[in-house]
Amino acid sequence: MEAAHTLRAEGFRVEIDSEDTALSAKIRKAQNEKVPFMLVLGGKEKDQRTVTPRLRTGAQLGAWRSTSSSMSLDAADRPGRTSQR
Repeated sequence: MEAAHTLRAEGFRVEIDSEDTALSAKIRKAQNEKVPFMLVLGGKEKDQRTVTPRLRTGAQLGAWRSTSSSMSLDAADRPGRTSQR
């Protein structure tokens, strides 16, 4: 949950979906709830210490290293609400 801590410290609203369901179901749920921006952290991302940003539209923005400053978003790039699922 290092990424969640970092994002909260930068002023983002963060929600973690810890239900015991498939990752694809969590992504679909977030899209149905109209979450504008989500960070996907599955087993692969955990092993590689990355996060995969996704838009509600399903567009993927490429993997970001979770300890990298590239994970930081400028205020102009921040969606109104950010969620991690």
